[in-house]
Amino acid sequence: MTSFLYFGYGSNMLTARLKARCESTTPVCVASAEGYRLTFAKPSNDGSGKGHLAKAHKRVRQAGVLFEIDMAERGQLDDAEGVGAGYYREDAFPVRRHDTKEIVHAAVYLAQEPDLTRVPYDWYLALIVAGAREHHFDRRRMRELLASKWQPHTKSPWGNRNEALGLLQAAGVGDDLAAYFTAQADIAKPRPRRVIAP
Repeated sequence: MTSFLYFGYGSNMLTARLKARCESTTPVCVASAEGYRLTFAKPSNDGSGKGHLAKAHKRVRQAGVLFEIDMAERGQLDDAEGVGAGYYREDAFPVRRHDTKEIVHAAVYLAQEPDLTRVPYDWYLALIVAGAREHHFDRRRMRELLASKWQPHTKSPWGNRNEALGLLQAAGVGDDLAAYFTAQADIAKPRPRRVIAP
C-alpha cells in the first residue's frame, strides 16, 4: 500500500491546512461518519477544544472530507495531530462516500479523553467553515457548523492562531472572524419556498 485514506472532519477539511502537513494530500470526495457528530471535546494545551467525533444516534451523519495521502507521510500527520498527546489514530473507521454511496474505511483521529465542556477558538472554527465551504457542503450542514459556540483567542501562545490566520487569508477570509461567521450564516440561510400561483 503506497497511500491511505484519511477522513478529515475538523480544521483539516481545508485542503491547504492538510497539504501544509502532508504535501501529497489529494481530496477525494465528501463523506459522512454515520452515528457520529462533531464536538470540540479534544482538550488542547491552549485551553480550547479541538475536533472530536462523538457517538450519536444512528441516524446522525457527520460530514467530512476524504483525502488520499502517501503512506510515507502518515508519521507526519500523526505528529501534527498529536498522537499519544490527546489524539489516537483509528485506521479502519467506516465512512460513507457521498459520490458513490459506498462504505470505505479511512484513518481518523479521535480524542483520547474527551471533555465536552471545551469550546473552540474562533480561528479554529473558521478553518472548519472555510474547509466546508471549499468542499461545497450544503446549506443545512453549513448552518450546523455555524451554530457552534466559539471563543476569541485573546492570550498567548499565538503560534497556531497566526498559522491559521495566514491560511484563512489565503482562503479569502478577512481578519474579522465574527463578521465572517455572520456572512456565512446569511449565505447558508434556507432558500425561501417558491409559491406557485393558483
